[in-house]
Amino acid sequence: MNVNDTIKVYAVIDSPTFGEVYMQNEASGQVVRHNFTSSAAHPLCEESVAWMVSIDINAANRPLANFTQLEMTSASASDSNGVLFRPDGANLVDMVNAQTQANITFVQAFVSTLFVTYI
Repeated sequence: MNVNDTIKVYAVIDSPTFGEVYMQNEASGQVVRHNFTSSAAHPLCEESVAWMVSIDINAANRPLANFTQLEMTSASASDSNGVLFRPDGANLVDMVNAQTQANITFVQAFVSTLFVTYI
């Protein structure tokens, strides 16, 4: 992945016990697919959606990369009834430095576009 690459991500929840996530780097054409499975006793919730930037918990001792600004465009999700959900109706949460409690990102949503700015 390189600076300014466009990554298309989409997820499909096929059932309470199976879902798939696809990520495609539109510059290189590389596609990564991941299957999610769950037991009937602990089904996939199919009740919420999150657009997020996170750091690998195993990389806690490494600093967050200075990505300047990340833009997620055409961000939406729909339920089985076709009801559309977009970031502009979401709870926006900034990342915080665990030691200083200072914000390290600023998050904004406009309709179906989400901006995460590194401070």
